[in-house]
Amino acid sequence: MKNKFPALFLIVLSVTLLTACSDPYPESSQVIEINDTALEGKSIRILRISPDERYIDVKQNLIVPELVDTINSGELNIISVKTGYTGAFLTSADITYDNSGPGKGNALRIKLLILETRYIDVRDKELSPQLDEFVNSGQYDIVKIQTTYVEGYLVAAEIYYYEEE
Repeated sequence: MKNKFPALFLIVLSVTLLTACSDPYPESSQVIEINDTALEGKSIRILRISPDERYIDVKQNLIVPELVDTINSGELNIISVKTGYTGAFLTSADITYDNSGPGKGNALRIKLLILETRYIDVRDKELSPQLDEFVNSGQYDIVKIQTTYVEGYLVAAEIYYYEEE
């Protein structure tokens, strides 16, 4: 009878390596597009928000206020917003806008529901009622709701709406 130890060892090693090398921080992205007029290519601009930080929680803490303030300022005629998440953390944002003049995109606003905690189950428990309350209030002209889930838990919600004039 042959020694089965080498084969067993290789199987255990393979499974261990596969498990250890799987990405604990999956990447995901969200995009919202607002099209209200014909666009001219020469007036399109992109504002990229992605700090050169190594730690994703620090990156998120820098991105969130800049993203919210930029969108809610009403200064840009926003065409689209793309956000990128690494695991449960917001790590980048691209705002595409029309620089030729005011338009419907200037009235776009965002309610960003996101927490700093690393525990995704805690995020879900705290964010779900906030999302329900904001959306179900009937006070906002909601354009799009984008939610990000990790392992079935709600970790972020982006609610885009138009400011009433």
